[in-house]
Amino acid sequence: MNDYTLGYICGILAVLLIAVVVRVIFRKKKMDCKEGFDERQLFERGNAYKLGFTTFMIEFAIYILYALGDFGFEIPVEPAALASIALFIPVTIFCVYAVRHDAFMGYNATGKNFYVLYILAFVLNIIPGIMSICDGSIIEDGMLTLHSTNLIVAIMFGGILLALYVKNKEDKEEE
Repeated sequence: MNDYTLGYICGILAVLLIAVVVRVIFRKKKMDCKEGFDERQLFERGNAYKLGFTTFMIEFAIYILYALGDFGFEIPVEPAALASIALFIPVTIFCVYAVRHDAFMGYNATGKNFYVLYILAFVLNIIPGIMSICDGSIIEDGMLTLHSTNLIVAIMFGGILLALYVKNKEDKEEE
């Protein structure tokens, strides 16, 4: 195992640890109100899960067909980067669908915690993503590398933040 792989694994573990700590802090402080969901929200969350899962299955089926067939071209993406992209697309679809259908947050939640966490995640990922672009490590030998993961995660959180912002703006206009 080289130093980069070890650093990558440590980074993933650090993010998971930080996520758990932040979640515990938010629960203890109860910064948002009770996170209950009504029946309509649960129904829409179920639809969001189905849409995300279906997207993942379609991606996986396409990848299997590509792996089994000889189509005369290579996908210019490292396998680990491709797996990252394949994972984050359905997550983004789930989140955006849930936001658009008022099923992302509980019925009493203010959303302040989501904005803070998602802005933090966006910033913490866009900086290394831009650095990877600047130092040229995002694409090597014509292949999108694992260094693109931060940029992909930043795009995901940016899309979710945009959906939250647009939905919030639409809700305020309705009032």
